[in-house]
Amino acid sequence: MIPLTEVAIGRVLTVPALTLPFGDANGDGRIDILDLSMAAANFSDIIKTMALPH
Repeated sequence: MIPLTEVAIGRVLTVPALTLPFGDANGDGRIDILDLSMAAANFSDIIKTMALPH
């Protein structure tokens, strides 16, 4: 949701930077297939403590 924003054909809409906590599993500043691989490797494992990305 973007409050007080009008969306119209032909107009450029700029949205602020978004933060997706825990999406960037390897801390490289991107959410991509490498993060999915890390998540998949831990699928069905017992809960582990992971460091938060910086």
